[in-house]
Amino acid sequence: MHYVVIFTIQLSVRVLSCYFYHTVATCPTLDPPEYGFLSLTDDYYLHSEAHYQCITTADLIGTASRLCKSYLEGVDYVYRWTGKQPECRGEYLLNSMYMADYHC
Repeated sequence: MHYVVIFTIQLSVRVLSCYFYHTVATCPTLDPPEYGFLSLTDDYYLHSEAHYQCITTADLIGTASRLCKSYLEGVDYVYRWTGKQPECRGEYLLNSMYMADYHC
């Protein structure tokens, strides 16, 4: 997403126009882990935090939080999340899924 700010200054007979281009820095979208939840502090903007949680029968494998940061690559900045996507796992997770299909 780009914003363009335009203003004009008149100096005696000359007119000076300036253009400023501002890019909104965002990281790629994230998906919640399977059997888990994802919450963001400030959508996908720079310095936003992503917090992961699993349903009660699953264990979070990996980091529970990630940060949207900027990295200089050559002459350009790129925006990425720190760390790796966590997973929600547990042996008892499969048993609870199958038991949910049965009605006693």
